[in-house]
Amino acid sequence: AKHPPDLPRQLMLRRFRPYFRYFQPLRGKLVLATLCMTVYSAANGFGLPFLVPYVFGDVFGDDRSQPLSHIALLTLLVPALFLVRGLAGYASSYLFQVIGTRVLEAIRLDYFAKLQFLPLSFLQRYPSGELISRSLVDAQQVQAAMTLTASEGIKHPLTLVGALVYVVWAAQKAEGLTLAVVTLLLVPLCILPVRYVARKVLFRAAQAQAQLGSLSSQLTENLSASREIRAFGLERNFIGRFATTAGKLLTAQLKTAKYALGLSPAIEIISAFGIALTLTYAYHAGLKFEVLMGVLVALYQCYEPIKKLGN
Repeated sequence: AKHPPDLPRQLMLRRFRPYFRYFQPLRGKLVLATLCMTVYSAANGFGLPFLVPYVFGDVFGDDRSQPLSHIALLTLLVPALFLVRGLAGYASSYLFQVIGTRVLEAIRLDYFAKLQFLPLSFLQRYPSGELISRSLVDAQQVQAAMTLTASEGIKHPLTLVGALVYVVWAAQKAEGLTLAVVTLLLVPLCILPVRYVARKVLFRAAQAQAQLGSLSSQLTENLSASREIRAFGLERNFIGRFATTAGKLLTAQLKTAKYALGLSPAIEIISAFGIALTLTYAYHAGLKFEVLMGVLVALYQCYEPIKKLGN
């Protein structure tokens, strides 16, 4: 919380590196979860855009001589793909949740064990409420960050790669690489709002964590000294202090939400311009409907991972 928002990336990695040892006893589950996530990403990023023009082309094509049984089997590929995608996504999400919960348990046990051997001067220097907040709230934040990095940090880059591969493949097959360039022209612009929001949220979230620790400390102090407070008539004083800290926490939380919630609309607006540009070029080039549908699905699959990675 003491570092500025422009904290160097190397320092951030150095701060998180000690926590990676908690994943070592869970290597098997981590590998299995990664494999499931890879299957999900492949089905989501490449399989879905590939299947859409393949199915739509036969169902809505000019050739109506194909038997109904062939069309029925062809359309069953759609639920089959979503079945594989759903099972792989569920398995990976559950496994990463198991991993995250076990990591949280290990962090809290190590933290509690460390407290038993720290000097009494250290325990007297910090309010008990702040130490409790470290164990409950901060450990939960570390667990959420590590689990999110392990899960989302694998799924969305793989989905993005699959979608990019399909766009290039479909564009080269239908119209040449010009279509791919036009389609993906605005994708790099999504990095700008992500970088801006990241700096703002990091700073405000650190403020919120600090105020949450202060709030917990004041609450613990108030409950442990309730008799003394009432004996000396300090109720109004403590209410004012608590209200001031709660107000600072509320301000930090609202400012964090203001920046974080603005990320998705910003990327969606950029993606809408990208879709409009693709539609205009598709009309100019005379692309078939089924080819355009596949490219648009892949384009959506490009912007969605960027939005999730930004979060």
